[in-house]
Amino acid sequence: MPSHPHPKTPTAAAAAAGIPPTPHGNRQGTTAARATKPATQARASRAAARPPEPESREARRERERRPSPTRRAAPPPRSKSAASPPAAGVAVTAATSPLPGGSPPSSAASPARATGVTPTPACSPAATGPLTSAARSRGRGDPPGSFVVGTSMVRHVRVDGSRTFCHPGALIRDITNSAHQLSLRNPSTHTIIVHAGVNDLKFQQSETLRKDFITLIHSIKQLDKQCIISGPLPSPRFRDIKFSRMRQLHIWLKGHCLSNNIPYVDNFTTFFNRPNLFKPDGIHPNQIGSQLLSMNIELTLRSAKLLSD
Repeated sequence: MPSHPHPKTPTAAAAAAGIPPTPHGNRQGTTAARATKPATQARASRAAARPPEPESREARRERERRPSPTRRAAPPPRSKSAASPPAAGVAVTAATSPLPGGSPPSSAASPARATGVTPTPACSPAATGPLTSAARSRGRGDPPGSFVVGTSMVRHVRVDGSRTFCHPGALIRDITNSAHQLSLRNPSTHTIIVHAGVNDLKFQQSETLRKDFITLIHSIKQLDKQCIISGPLPSPRFRDIKFSRMRQLHIWLKGHCLSNNIPYVDNFTTFFNRPNLFKPDGIHPNQIGSQLLSMNIELTLRSAKLLSD
């Protein structure tokens, strides 16, 4: 009996068509795929219907930091043009072109200043020459009758009819040169008030300091000017040795001026044991101390004028 070929099974037909067989056969795989498709669709529909979870604060901040592709970048701030008009009540200093061979002017040298405000001049060192510090005279155009020349102690000294010249860190020799130059520039000045000597104490040479004072007084007298010596201030910061040298200088100056008929401003008695008259550094007088020093100098100046008349 002739044998007939076995009909092709679905697995064999799928293999002949090039379809890989499933683990359980083609029919079983198709059935399983059909069974899982509705379940997958149901899960997707449930996930779409679920309300979205609230966004956390950190995520919202991170999202706000990121630049949006549709958001336009903010334009850069507009710089103030030189041609823009100044604000009301403000006077702008015109820029000056540099001189040939000179350096261009600094921008900080000409800031905008409010109208009606007068800048307070600062005292310059003695090497740069005398600099008037808030000068006061008897008249606007009248020359001053006297000068107050000294160290930074007289920075805020105001004496009626006088001008103040302060030289921080100056020695007696520096004050002598400054007084001589001021006398030559202002021949009508009749009185020169000197306040110096404290900066020379650091050298611990009492004899040299006394000789420098004698030279100073002699040079002013040679210019046919009246000399007034303002005594040192007893600083509460001075220790025993420096305070003793300063006190000896005060005693010698007072005796020397008295014997040579020179007016002397006794500041030792006024400022001794009164730290409230000094700044926090304990050396320079504060506002009240400067006013008191100015009063002492002015009273001595008036007394000298009365005696000379």
